[in-house]
Amino acid sequence: MKKFLPVLSMTAISVLTQTATASDLGFAPASFDWRGAYFGANLGAGLNDSAISGQYAYRGSGTIPPATSALINQMAFDFDPTDAAFTGGVSVGYNWQYSSIVLGLEADMSYFDASSSRTRNVNGIVNPVLTPDATLATQRLEATGEWFGTIRGRLGYAMDNILLYGTGGFAYGYAKASSDFQATNGTEFLNWNGSDNGWTFGWTLGGGVEYGVDRWTVGLEYLYVDLGSYEWHVDGDVNLANAGDEAIWQDVRDSGSMDYAFSLVRGTVKYRF
Repeated sequence: MKKFLPVLSMTAISVLTQTATASDLGFAPASFDWRGAYFGANLGAGLNDSAISGQYAYRGSGTIPPATSALINQMAFDFDPTDAAFTGGVSVGYNWQYSSIVLGLEADMSYFDASSSRTRNVNGIVNPVLTPDATLATQRLEATGEWFGTIRGRLGYAMDNILLYGTGGFAYGYAKASSDFQATNGTEFLNWNGSDNGWTFGWTLGGGVEYGVDRWTVGLEYLYVDLGSYEWHVDGDVNLANAGDEAIWQDVRDSGSMDYAFSLVRGTVKYRF
């Protein structure tokens, strides 16, 4: 959301400024015909605005030593992916025109090639638990975006063959997220492997500009897409020589989540028929 608000403000200011300018100059109602059905394609780049985390907590009924509780608290791990990725897809829509006002409905489906991960060493957390010290001790968070689509309304102001518009509506998408904690000394081990994937639903808001020539239009569009959250809960797979320690760590649960959102800027080409 932090990336979305400044861009939305600038988009709104631009649309309002251009509209006021057209009125001040006394432009006549748009003569270019924006009405009718169309199909098109888009190509651009997206910037991830997601957040993924793994939080660990003791779920047992007994009291655990303060030193163990402190180690569990240190297992919390999160990061905010900020990678840029390719996006491309297709769209269909329909416009209605009333003088200079253009109303529209558009649906699109696009691929978003976004994948982010972060790994850290956790020897400092697990070595007090494993005897001897761990030979492998890593923690990893990963988020992968794939397909997304939108169904949006559009409200635009036409200055002949130039159309400025705002847009917003329903969004859906498919993504995968996971958290992985692995530690072993060859005999003992502490493992948590949690993940979630599938289709999720949210909203989108943005704006753009289009330039029309005959039945073709080319344009530039910005969208912010928020697809909600993924969540998972998983208990540990634990084997320790000390039975008391093993009982405690088996009751530690990983509660992971990903808030999935991104901004994108894309060029568009459409053909009206």
